[in-house]
Amino acid sequence: MEPADDQTAIDLRAYLKVLSRRRWILIATLLTVVATTALVTWRMTPIYEGETLVEVLPAALSTDEVSKSLEIFTDPTRGLQTQVTLAQSEGVLRLAAGELNLPGFEDLEEALSVELLPDTQILAIRVQHARPDEARSWANAVANAFLSFRQNTAVERSSTLRSEIESNLEEVQNQISEIDVRSQQDPAAAASLRAERDRRVAELNDLQGRLGALPDSDRLQEGGGRIITTAQLPTEPVRPRKSLNLALAVVIGTILGLGLVLLAENLDDRLKNPEEVEERVGAPVLGYIPLVKEWSESGSSKVAILSASASGAAEAYRTLRANLRFVSLEHPLRTILVTSPVAAAGKSTTSANLAATLAQGGSKVVLVSSDLRRPSIHKFFGLSNSQGVVDILDPDFPLAEAFQKPDLPNLRLLATGGLPPNPTEILGSDRFSQILVELRGLADYVILDAPPVLGLGDVSALASKVDGVLLVVRTGSVTKREISHAVDQLRKAGGKVAGAVLNAVEAEDGYGYYYHYYYAQYDTGHGNGSSEMKGADSTFQPASESEHAAQTRGHSSPPNNE
Repeated sequence: MEPADDQTAIDLRAYLKVLSRRRWILIATLLTVVATTALVTWRMTPIYEGETLVEVLPAALSTDEVSKSLEIFTDPTRGLQTQVTLAQSEGVLRLAAGELNLPGFEDLEEALSVELLPDTQILAIRVQHARPDEARSWANAVANAFLSFRQNTAVERSSTLRSEIESNLEEVQNQISEIDVRSQQDPAAAASLRAERDRRVAELNDLQGRLGALPDSDRLQEGGGRIITTAQLPTEPVRPRKSLNLALAVVIGTILGLGLVLLAENLDDRLKNPEEVEERVGAPVLGYIPLVKEWSESGSSKVAILSASASGAAEAYRTLRANLRFVSLEHPLRTILVTSPVAAAGKSTTSANLAATLAQGGSKVVLVSSDLRRPSIHKFFGLSNSQGVVDILDPDFPLAEAFQKPDLPNLRLLATGGLPPNPTEILGSDRFSQILVELRGLADYVILDAPPVLGLGDVSALASKVDGVLLVVRTGSVTKREISHAVDQLRKAGGKVAGAVLNAVEAEDGYGYYYHYYYAQYDTGHGNGSSEMKGADSTFQPASESEHAAQTRGHSSPPNNE
């Protein structure tokens, strides 16, 4: 079982590979978000803030019961949240608007915010405005209006209480006068009226005490609170906060970009790694063929062992040859159909190089151009397409005359020889089956370069006639659905998929990196990179099954450099 640390490292490499493959989505998203944020931020109108700090104090210094009736205005420890609401009330805002000569209080109400500072009795009155001088003057005006409103309210409340007490005093005094008159008129009732008179006198003294305890208007006009800090002219706007906005844009752009990368990766149905290929094909990946950019140039040789036998591509085909022989140990593969799910996967390049590598290893190989629609295999060896498969459909045409000899021992090429109107019928015919039997008797390996699977019936006609199918896949250019359909079509036609070949693997791919790295570390750059036999061309004579088995056993172990 793979250690947890190794598994974590593999997962991390997988994520990094996804990011590397789709880095432009991340970069484009990040740049778009940052650029948009910068544009919007720099076009926003700067807003300045003026702040005034006000301490809430009692309206007047008094401790008697009468003053307690004013506690809603005088107690700084109770109802402080009420003072926050009061500072934003319409009454206060109208006073401030009048001081500022504003036509209404609505703009002031929208720009105002009041906060009770924690664990204090201090209110922070803040006003935001596009003009710094207005932000300052509006904040100071609201603070002054708030104190004036509290003071005026306290004066009004005190005046109301004074009027009520004075009215009660007058009433009690009248009651005492009535009792005195009744006592004089009825001396017999004087004793009983004396107790009532004492109660009225006590009530009178209480009212007089309460009246004396009321603060006067001057003290109330000076109380209620004080301004601790007046608003100053702001020099820096509170919004937009350019640095913060850009920092948030970078964070949001990165998160959004990563999300789009994952979304694109999940929506992308293309095959991207060997594990996905093996899962869809149902067979192992037998070779990783590196991308050779020189092969895209016209006129360049695309047979690695002929043009650069010490190259990484040549070594990759030798590895494919060795893996193919190991697969053949249980189920011999003498006739191999090389195809791909879709076009432009490099199946013909793989066919030519595999045939050449097998021949260089000492095996007798016949390379058959089974693509009767767009033949190209002859071009890899600089040969003609004047005669081949189409010609030997005539039983009287000698098979030996249809062969062409590339500049490589042990290799024979059977070109197409023309473009017939009915390729599928020809490949599925009994005559073509007889040709394969004849070729099988002449060579150790018969490699058939076939057209793509999807969209054509040619490969389905051939699939059951060969020992195995080698499926060439170019990751990033074929979808999971396409490869699944291709494999299903091959199996329904009776074909056996022996393995897959990943073609045009780039060094930055996770699975290609190690191959390129280790090959570069091991290769000395001297010689031709091969210690394989290059004896004289073997005569293509019929070989018995026992001879082929002996030769296969002789090649079951790869050469030292494979």
